[in-house]
Amino acid sequence: MEKTNIRTAIMVIAIFVAILAIAAAVLMTPRASAHMQDDPPDQTAYKYILREHNGYVAVFPADDQEKPSYTSRMPVALLPDADRKNLESGIKVKNEEELTHLLEDLTS
Repeated sequence: MEKTNIRTAIMVIAIFVAILAIAAAVLMTPRASAHMQDDPPDQTAYKYILREHNGYVAVFPADDQEKPSYTSRMPVALLPDADRKNLESGIKVKNEEELTHLLEDLTS
């Protein structure tokens, strides 16, 4: 009878260890959402796009890039090469504060 109790105790311990191992494996497996955070944000994360429009620096809503919501008086031709290249691909802007800062930098 004592051998039966020892075997039962060993089986219970083995099952407990197996459950702990499975739980640890599940908890340590990276989730898809963790990988998605490393991906670059999509365009919807931005509120505005700065681009050239008719030769001037213009602000476009991120969700409608056909018609600018604002066109500055700054001719793109007067900007440094690096700024012109950035405007060609579009400068993504997250919020109004960042927009104001970028417009001030470009137009001063």
